Amino acid sequence: MLKETKYKILVVSSSDKFIGTIKKLFPPDGIDSVDYASNTSLARRMVLERHYEIVIVNNSLASGDGLSFSIDVSETYGIGVIIFTSSETYHEVFDKTHELGIFTIARPASAETFIQVFRLLCLTRERIHNLDNKNVPIKERLEIIRLVDEAKIKLIKYAHLSEDEAHKYIERQAMQLRITKKQSALMIIDKYKD
Repeated sequence: MLKETKYKILVVSSSDKFIGTIKKLFPPDGIDSVDYASNTSLARRMVLERHYEIVIVNNSLASGDGLSFSIDVSETYGIGVIIFTSSETYHEVFDKTHELGIFTIARPASAETFIQVFRLLCLTRERIHNLDNKNVPIKERLEIIRLVDEAKIKLIKYAHLSEDEAHKYIERQAMQLRITKKQSALMIIDKYKD
């Protein structure tokens, strides 16, 4: 079901029955650890002390602040959240959480519903993680472009080359010295320090 990611999960509920039911539904693979908190005060401390990827909240907490806790951990820490709420309050909770990517499940819910939503949340988390990893090369490419442009400006200013000549010079130096364009650009920038 899950790829290589091992999730740390926090379940927040004052109901032992809810915790017992949820505990049985977690897949054996893909789970690093599951912690439990009986109230949001304890859950907030646990979130500060430990990095959780997923938090599951039973909105019928005795303290009544399951919704605000869910919104807070989603917005502040980027944690994936599933919130269970009564069928009477489902639409109200959904309206407040869906734009944040919080998954809302109305109780009573079948085991299959939870498993499907849990899998969807895990797949969403993996997709976000993969997109974050893809952004790194884009940042690196932008840095190379910036350095090459800076090197070209130095060559135009100090070596009196045209832009096209400067670009070819950077590429030719990289090929001759068997270095990257970034390294070539850095050598030129270093040579022509202001």
